[in-house]
Amino acid sequence: MFYEDLSEYDYRDEDAFTDRESGFYALWYRPAYTRLNIGWLEAGKPYSTGTVPTVVVEKLKAVQEVQWMNVCLGVHECDLCPAGEAPEGNGEVRIPGGPGFAYAAPFLITHYVTAHGYRPPQAFMDAVLAVDLGVRTVARRPFSLGSGGRGTHVGVEASEAHVRSQSRIEATVTGPWKT
Repeated sequence: MFYEDLSEYDYRDEDAFTDRESGFYALWYRPAYTRLNIGWLEAGKPYSTGTVPTVVVEKLKAVQEVQWMNVCLGVHECDLCPAGEAPEGNGEVRIPGGPGFAYAAPFLITHYVTAHGYRPPQAFMDAVLAVDLGVRTVARRPFSLGSGGRGTHVGVEASEAHVRSQSRIEATVTGPWKT
């Protein structure tokens, strides 16, 4: 699935956060901030290439170790790789970009960088480096990343929030990202 870098994300209206540590299935919410696409590559479509500092790749991997967004039942295979050798992804990652927006990338983004030479925009790489992994909940819960990933927390507004089942909650996210 291809989306141009920095175009507005419109794949899903809602985001679903899954907590890998607790097994809590998902917190569904409609973001009040803009999401910008990063790294949605597809065979036959152009993408920027170049060197990405190791520190950016390692930090992005570290965020992916604790954050799962929009995990799907199916998987997406990298169509840039030969058939039968392609890794699979089934989710997304969110990186705060600043007040009013966050970056939305497929979970395969680290594969695209390391295996295919994809170079994300510098602003995205800077935002990855700004995520404070020392505050574990900040990295785990993307809606709490706040402004620039520096620990400013975003509130989850409970109006109209209700439990649809034991594992699904709907809420609206508000706070510094709200535009």
